Amino acid sequence: MVEAALTAALLYLLINLVVSVTMSLQWAAVLPLVLLVVGSVGYSLILGGLTLLFKRLEILKDLFQTAVLIFGGVLVSLERMPGWMATIARFLPLTPGVDVLRKTLLEGVSLGTLAADGTLLWMVGNAAAYLVLGIMIFRWCERIAKRRGTLGQY
Repeated sequence: MVEAALTAALLYLLINLVVSVTMSLQWAAVLPLVLLVVGSVGYSLILGGLTLLFKRLEILKDLFQTAVLIFGGVLVSLERMPGWMATIARFLPLTPGVDVLRKTLLEGVSLGTLAADGTLLWMVGNAAAYLVLGIMIFRWCERIAKRRGTLGQY
């Protein structure tokens, strides 16, 4: 997380040299940011568990990373995506967090409004589901790797 924060800060500074970016940080963004990290931890545990079994997972990791980037609402907001794409995007680990952060930081929407329309509840559920799924998949893959005797091998 420290590495990601430093990378984001560096990118912000570089982009700010070219284009003036003004974004006021708000306390309303803390909850979505924490939930975004929780969902990311679950996603990372899934990949970590699969790595215990398959060892060479670079191509699959890159495929997942590209899918999350394209469908994740990072480059294009959910409202601007085609319907089928937005449907897929809503089930990815980062999309709900990015969507809520975009709405709170850029559009000024309050967390109360997002709670009333169900957006915040979906984000909490998504983050919790990815965390639980990540823990379950990691433990399952770890048990299989221990049974095979490949836990410490590369």
